[in-house]
Amino acid sequence: MENGFSIGGIYPKQDISSGGKVVADTGYTRSHRKQKEEERQSIYLGDITQGDTQDQVSEKYALAQRRAIKTILDQLEDDVNTDDGMAEEAAHIQQLQESIRGYYDGIDNVQSRRERIQNTYQVDPDSQEQKDLELMQKAEQHQRDPFHEEYMLTEEEQEHLNTLHERTMYQQDMLLCDKEEQQYRDNINTARRDIEIGKATIYATQKALLKVHPMTEAMDAAEDIMDAANQERIGALFEEGVDALEEKNAETQTEIAENQEKALEEKVKREKIKAEEAEREEAEEELMSSVLSATLQAMTFGQQTSDSMQTNVKNLIQDQVLLDVDIKGLRVDKQI
Repeated sequence: MENGFSIGGIYPKQDISSGGKVVADTGYTRSHRKQKEEERQSIYLGDITQGDTQDQVSEKYALAQRRAIKTILDQLEDDVNTDDGMAEEAAHIQQLQESIRGYYDGIDNVQSRRERIQNTYQVDPDSQEQKDLELMQKAEQHQRDPFHEEYMLTEEEQEHLNTLHERTMYQQDMLLCDKEEQQYRDNINTARRDIEIGKATIYATQKALLKVHPMTEAMDAAEDIMDAANQERIGALFEEGVDALEEKNAETQTEIAENQEKALEEKVKREKIKAEEAEREEAEEELMSSVLSATLQAMTFGQQTSDSMQTNVKNLIQDQVLLDVDIKGLRVDKQI
């Protein structure tokens, strides 16, 4: 009965009567011997799945399984980290957007404070104090952005600015408002830049994932690892099976030689018995021939003796002058 997997189209078999081992039996018929020869060409996994080799193969196969699983788990961890990173980036973008709204609220508050300052100090928009404030504001903007043409000072404006050593309370409060508003705007620009960077990061990550398919590649790599492990395991088992087969063939050849030697000894014994029987028959024939010859001689001697006895009897009768009746009686007695 075939069970398990096959190697090179050869299915593992097991001989129940011999514990899975091949046994040569010269007493089988030719068909049985042919069947045994075919069985000797099979690889018995019951023999090759035991011992150090199987332990080593199992250990390597388990190691390959761990490597394959680790490959997938590592990629899964990377995917989770990537997803977490994109989620964190998205959350950071949302936080920055909320911060921008807060910064604009701060600018609105600064503008409201300016209106209160103007109402408090009642400065005329056409007054020199207001013009000097505007010149100071332009100089501040030029300092932040010296290459902006709109904020460049003329020689007259620079000379006049140099003469302004003291600032009025109105000018100080308004410049403080400008500084606070500028800080809000700087924060808005920084937040917008970070938002663009975050969006670009998410987009690039998603685009890269669409191109590389890391999990699919990890699965393929894991499959390659397992395929290689299976090939190595099958190769090791096959080699051990070949070694076991060669060893079994050697044992079988030894058994066949021993059985042939026994058969030859039995044949010699039979021939010896036949020779002894022939000798005995020949001796018996010679004995029978001797007995027959002796019997014939005895019969010849007996006939001669009978003739001699007759002659003597006749002589005796003649000598004794016996009656013919008596002679007939003697003849009758002799015949009896």
